[in-house]
Amino acid sequence: FILHRCALKFTSRNGGRMLSRKEQEYLLKKNFIIQAAHDLFIEKDYDKVTMSEIAERADFSRRTIYIYFKSKLDLLVEVIIKIFADFEESMPDWLNGDMDSYQKLYSFGSQYYNFYKKSPAYYALVQYFDVAIHKEYDKLSDVVKKDLSESSSDLEGILEKIIIKGKEDNIFK
Repeated sequence: FILHRCALKFTSRNGGRMLSRKEQEYLLKKNFIIQAAHDLFIEKDYDKVTMSEIAERADFSRRTIYIYFKSKLDLLVEVIIKIFADFEESMPDWLNGDMDSYQKLYSFGSQYYNFYKKSPAYYALVQYFDVAIHKEYDKLSDVVKKDLSESSSDLEGILEKIIIKGKEDNIFK
């Protein structure tokens, strides 16, 4: 799934051309590393995970990990991009449905709550992510900044649309 999403993003950035074998291998390795980091961040705590452990879990050398990611912070951002994309995909197709804005906002909140209730570690990771984005953004690599800016996840935008529509319909003041 993640490889497919990355391949689509990569293909769209490059005028629709197919990925070469080398590009496919690059994305595959990158995603193995992201998945290993994700699993360790969930099993342990972000602060307790080392790059060496991530390398071992991904079955790569530590040196290889640093070819793909400048720091553990870079990996955290990539993991969060994946988590947000998974959350968005888990949402039902109710945004275009017949519910009013109040029902949509309630449904979104319930979905958000249930998503984090399934894995409380996700909530902790989002807190680390929030600090990283607001206080340590300059420490992120250019590649990760680009991935973040091109992320298809738009949870704030979804909420904003619901609230604006609710105001227009006099459901919210």
